[in-house]
Amino acid sequence: MGWRWAPLAIASMTIGLLISAVVSSAEKTMPLLVLVSMVQIILSGGVIALTGKTGLEQLAWLTPSRWGFGATASTVNLTRISPPTGTRPDPLWAHRPATWLTGMALQLLLAAIFSALAWRRLVRRSDRS
Repeated sequence: MGWRWAPLAIASMTIGLLISAVVSSAEKTMPLLVLVSMVQIILSGGVIALTGKTGLEQLAWLTPSRWGFGATASTVNLTRISPPTGTRPDPLWAHRPATWLTGMALQLLLAAIFSALAWRRLVRRSDRS
């Protein structure tokens, strides 16, 4: 069961790696990590409904938490367990294999992108030294 969380854990770890590669001191790292963690929670789709909120919904596509929560909601069929009130159901929560696979694949894609950005930043930093 724990392997289902692996893509989200890896993607979240690569965000942390990217942040540590971008900041210049340890004192700047912690506030930025707290901010990114809070953004991840808000943009996961579990705290506030993101469906139909133009701009916010598209911004959430860049966060691994959105895809991780969607894959988990798809796995447990969250729209049936806890139907949304007042809004239409989140399409990322659909209880279908394709929805789950999309969520997992996009988490891995985001992890690869964040890793590449961190690597690029570290290479540039080492070239200056």
